[in-house]
Amino acid sequence: MFSKIFNKKKADQDTDTSVALDPQVILHYGVPSTSSRIAYDPFQHLLAVCTLDGRIKVIGGDNIEGLLIAPKPLPFKHLEFLENQGFLISVSNENDVQVWDLEHRYIVSTLQWHCNITAFLVIQGTSYMYLGDEYGCVSVLMYDVEDKKLLQNVYQISAQSVSEATGISMLEHCSVVGVLSQPFSQGNRILFAYDKGIIVLWDMAEDQVVLVKGDKDLHLKGKPVSISENDAEGEQTPEILEDEGSDKEISALCWASLDGSLVAVGYVDGDIMLWKLSNAASSKDAKAETSDDVVKLQLSSSSKRFPVIILHWSAGSSKSKHRDQLFVYGGDQMGSAEVLTILDLDWSSNKESLNNITRVDVTLHGSFADMIVLHNLDSVRSVDRTSMMILTSPGQLHFFDDSCLSALISKKDCSVSPIQYSSILPTSDPTLTVGIHCSLHADPKSSATFSERAKNMRMTVSSAANKESKWPLTGGVPSYLPSSGDNNVMRLYIAGYRDGSVRIWDTTYPVLSYLFVLKPEVKGITISGITASVSTLDFTSSTLIAAVGSESGLVRLYMLGESFGKSTVHIVTEAGSGVHDPGQGEGPYCFAVFSLCAAPVCTLRFSVLGEKLAVGFESGQIAMLDVSSTSVSFLIDTLLKSPIVSLAMGTFRGPCSLDGVDQSTEGMVKHAEDFTFVLQRDSSIATLSSSTGNIIKGTKNVIEVTERKDPEALSHDDTLKLSHHLSENSLLLLCCPNVFVVYSLKSLIQGNSSSVHEVNLIETCCWTATVQKDETESVLIVLYVTGLVEIRSLPLLEILGQSSLMSILRWNFKPNMEKMLSTTQKGHIALVNGAEFAIVSILACDNDFRIPESLPCLHDTVLAAAVDADIKSLSSNQKKDKHFVPRIFSGLIKGLQANKDVSSSFGRLFSRSSKDPAAAPMDAGEPIELSIDDIEIDEPGIVSPLPLKSENEKKDKKSEREALFEGTTSEMKPRQRTIDEIKAKYRNTGDVSAAAVQARDKLAERGEKLERISQRSEELRDGAESFASMAQELAKRMENRKWWQL
Repeated sequence: MFSKIFNKKKADQDTDTSVALDPQVILHYGVPSTSSRIAYDPFQHLLAVCTLDGRIKVIGGDNIEGLLIAPKPLPFKHLEFLENQGFLISVSNENDVQVWDLEHRYIVSTLQWHCNITAFLVIQGTSYMYLGDEYGCVSVLMYDVEDKKLLQNVYQISAQSVSEATGISMLEHCSVVGVLSQPFSQGNRILFAYDKGIIVLWDMAEDQVVLVKGDKDLHLKGKPVSISENDAEGEQTPEILEDEGSDKEISALCWASLDGSLVAVGYVDGDIMLWKLSNAASSKDAKAETSDDVVKLQLSSSSKRFPVIILHWSAGSSKSKHRDQLFVYGGDQMGSAEVLTILDLDWSSNKESLNNITRVDVTLHGSFADMIVLHNLDSVRSVDRTSMMILTSPGQLHFFDDSCLSALISKKDCSVSPIQYSSILPTSDPTLTVGIHCSLHADPKSSATFSERAKNMRMTVSSAANKESKWPLTGGVPSYLPSSGDNNVMRLYIAGYRDGSVRIWDTTYPVLSYLFVLKPEVKGITISGITASVSTLDFTSSTLIAAVGSESGLVRLYMLGESFGKSTVHIVTEAGSGVHDPGQGEGPYCFAVFSLCAAPVCTLRFSVLGEKLAVGFESGQIAMLDVSSTSVSFLIDTLLKSPIVSLAMGTFRGPCSLDGVDQSTEGMVKHAEDFTFVLQRDSSIATLSSSTGNIIKGTKNVIEVTERKDPEALSHDDTLKLSHHLSENSLLLLCCPNVFVVYSLKSLIQGNSSSVHEVNLIETCCWTATVQKDETESVLIVLYVTGLVEIRSLPLLEILGQSSLMSILRWNFKPNMEKMLSTTQKGHIALVNGAEFAIVSILACDNDFRIPESLPCLHDTVLAAAVDADIKSLSSNQKKDKHFVPRIFSGLIKGLQANKDVSSSFGRLFSRSSKDPAAAPMDAGEPIELSIDDIEIDEPGIVSPLPLKSENEKKDKKSEREALFEGTTSEMKPRQRTIDEIKAKYRNTGDVSAAAVQARDKLAERGEKLERISQRSEELRDGAESFASMAQELAKRMENRKWWQL
C-alpha cells in the first residue's frame, strides 16, 4: 500500500481519454527459463535460443541481444539460420514455418503446413529447406528473398515412391524422423530416416533410391560393444554385433564422416549404430550389403535404457585424422545421472574398422535441453578447432572451447569448467534484491561532465572484458547515432544486491552499458553490517547522489557527479560523527555512512533539490538527513510504530497548524513550508514538518477504508509526481490492494476524513506508478497479481487501456516480482523475472529511445559481403592455385562455397515433380510419335492442399501438351503407313490364332487405360470443386478478420 501526490486540475479541464497503451519491449537481457532449442550462425557468430512460449532470443557480442516474439505462445519444434543471410527459420508446434528478418526483427513470411512436421533441415549456404512429415513425405521449401515469400516447390519424395523403389511395404504409415544432405554430392543426394528403422539414401538428380539400410531382412553378426559408465576409464575394442531381426525405431541421426560415407543412428531402445554407406547405384544393390557395414554401440548393458535423443559428430584434428568424437545425449541406463557422453572413436586408415573407443561423461548443470557443435579453423595455427555449446534448464548456456574439450577427452584435467553465459545485468550471482530506473535532469554542465566520465569508464570496462573473454558470440552491429549535443547519459538503472554491492548501467539507448560498481566496504574502515543486503534505493538527479539502504539499518550516500576523486567519508552514528580519508581513488565514491537504527531500512526519499533525505525504518522510526552537511536533522518515532511503507516530500503554500504550537494566528504557517507524508503498514498517514519533524495536527488513520485487504501485499514506486510545490488544490492518492482512494491534501491535514473519490478494484493490485503523459498531465499505471496492466486517468481513475505481462513479454506474474519494478517519469518500466531483465515503454506517444534507428542490428551486412567476397576469391584462385587459402573463415568457406555452387542448380532440380517425364533430357531434333498404347498411368501420389506451381512447371506442362498433340488438327486424318512399317509393327512369328489373341489383349488393355483415364479425370474434377469451395470459405473468413489477426 502506498500514496501518491498530485495537483488537482482546474474545473474546466476535462480528463483526456486519448492515451494509447502501446507496450514496446525496448531491451531484453538474459536467457529465458523456458528455453528449449538453440541454433548458431558460424559466419555472423550469432546464437538463437527458442522457448516453449513462442519467444526467440538472439545473442551476439558487445551486449547486443534481441527478443523476437511470435504471434502465438507456442513451443518451437525446429530452429535454424539461413547462414550469413540475415534470416532465421522456426517451426512451431502448430506446424507454422516462419521466416524471421533479423535486421528488422519481424516475421516476413509464414507457411502453414497441412500435416505434422517431423523433420526439418536448412541446406547450408542456400535458401532451400527439406521438410519431412508424419506421412513419410519429404518436401522442399524455398525462401524467395526478393518477393519475401516462403514457397513450396513441386518436388516431393512420397512414401509410396520409396516403397515401390525399395519393395518395402507400409512406409506410408511411417514418419520421417530425420533428413540429412550428403556432403560432397553437389546437393543431389539426401539421406532420410523413417521412425520404423528404415534409412534411405535418395538421388534427386536421378530421382531414385541409391541404397536402403536398416531393413529387418539385414542380419548382423557378432556381439554388442558395451561402453558402460564403469568402463569409461578404459578403452573398448569394438565388435560387429548381431541384429535382433526386428524393427528398431529411430530417434536421432547425424553424419559421422566428412564425405558422407558413414552415418550414426540413435534408436529408441538406446542403441547407436554406425552405418557405412556404399556407392551402390540402386536399391537392389543395397539389399545385397553385408553385415560388415554396421557397428552397434551400447552405452549401457542394461535392458532398460533411455532413448538416444541427441547425436552430433566432430571430425578429428589434422594431428589425429583417425580420431573422431561422437556427442550423445541419452542411451544410458534408466535411473542413472543425467550426463552428456563424448565417445572418442579411434578408426583405422580409411575407416575400415573401429579400433578403440574412449568414453567421457560431462556432468550437466541443470536439466539438458539442447546442444550444438561449433567448428572453426584457427588460421594462425592452421588446425581445426571444435567447441560445444550446451543449453540446460532453466536458461543456462555452457560453452566448452577446444582446450576444454581436449582436456576432457584426454582426461588430463577432469576438473575443467565451461564458460558460463552471464548477462551484463546479473540477477542471481549475486542475487538482485532491488532496482530503480531513473531519469537524469541535472544541469547541462554537470550532465555533460558525468556523461564524459561515464563514457570513459564504459570504454575501460568493455576493453578489459574483450581481452579476457573466450565467449564465441561476437555478432551484431551496435547502433551508431549521429553525433549531437544531446548524446549525454539520460537514464540510469541502479541495482542493489544481497552482498551489499550496487551496480549502475546506462539505459539511454536500447543496449545496456555497464558504468560503475559501488562496493559496500570502505577502505581502511571497519563498519558493522556494511555488507548486509541492500533493501532500498533512491537517486536524485539534481545532485547526482545515490542513497543505499540495507537490512542492517545503514544508509550509504554515493557521489556520482562532478566531484569525482574526493575521498573523505563521514561516519555518522547516534553517538557522534567522524571524518575519514581512506583514499578511494577515481570514480564514484562513498562520502557518508549513517548508522542510526538497527532495524532494516524500508524506504528512502530525496527532497526536491536533493538537499534532504527522508529515511523510513522497519521499526516505524523516521530520520531526516541533511545531505549537504552530512548530519541528522531529526530521528523520531511515529505514533503507532508501524513499519514505514512509503514517503513523499513536497512544499506546501498555505496556512496549517502544527502540534505543540499555540492555535493563534501567530501559530499559522503562511509562508512556504516543506512537508513529509508518511504511509505506514497499518494504513495510517502522518504529515511531518521536514525541518523539525513535528507531526501536523489531523493525522488520519484510514484503517476503516482499507481493513478489507492486507496492506502488506502491496508494493510501491515512490516517485513524487507532477509538482513538488503543493497547494490547496493538491490531492493525495492512496493505493491499496483492492481499493484506490483520492483525498484532498488540505482536508487531510485539517483532519477531514472524507475522500474525494474512491474506486473498488475487481482484481488484486500489487504495484502502481504515475507517469507523465505530457508536460501538464499524468496517468496511473496499475499492475495486478494476474499480470494485467492498466492505464488509468487522474484523478477520476478511469481505465484508458489494458494489456498484460503475458502479451508483452510472455511472462507469468510471480510472487515478489513487483519489488523489482521501477519506472521513469516517461513510463519506461524496468522489470526482472528470474534471469531476465527488460525495459518496456508503456505509452504509444513516447519514443525517447529513438526506435528503430538506435536499435543494434542483428545482421552484419558488411561481414556478409566480406564472406561472399571470400567465396568468390576462393572460387577464382582455386583454379590457379590448388593450395590457396582464403583470408577469412577459411574453415567454413569451403563447405559454404560448395553449397553456393549448387544453389543455382536447385532451382532447376526442384522445379519439377518427382518421377516427372519432362525432367528427362530430350533431343529436340527427333520427331516424337505418341499413341494411347505408349501412355503409362501412375498411381496417385500425395498432393499438398495448396500446391504452388512455378513458371517452369507451367512451361513443362505446356510443352508436354504441345508434344502430345504435335502435328494434329481438329480435322486430322490417319496417316497412311507403308507396308514395311506395318510389317515391322505387327510382324508375328507364330500362327494366326496367336496373332488374334495378341490383338485382343492389346484391345482389352487399351480399354482399361481409357477407363482409368476417365476415373482419374473424375477424381481431379471432384478435387477441384472441393478446393474451390474451400477457397471461397477461406475468403469469407478472411474478410471478417482484423489486420492485427493476420
